Amino acid sequence: MGASAAWLLELGLENTAPRVKALTDVLVEGLERNGFRCHSPRGEDEWSGIVCFSHPKHSVDECAARLMERDIFAREREGLLRLAPHFYQTEDEMRRVVDALAF
Repeated sequence: MGASAAWLLELGLENTAPRVKALTDVLVEGLERNGFRCHSPRGEDEWSGIVCFSHPKHSVDECAARLMERDIFAREREGLLRLAPHFYQTEDEMRRVVDALAF
């Protein structure tokens, strides 16, 4: 835990939030292009690194299974799929999620 805290401080906490926002933007924009609805707030001052989403035609279980087939782990919360990208992930990983959910 100490090493993680030191790494975060080295990176600069002020740099992690913009990175998470950029990653979640890539994820949300791709999901919306695929017909998904994002249920997480996305306003300038109210977004978070947690992205909850659903599809009008495909169940949460069906979507989660498609992700699991590709070793992508999403959690179900209150009838929605939930992903929580973090700063150390990549845009390519976000696109991989989007591609996995292209029905």
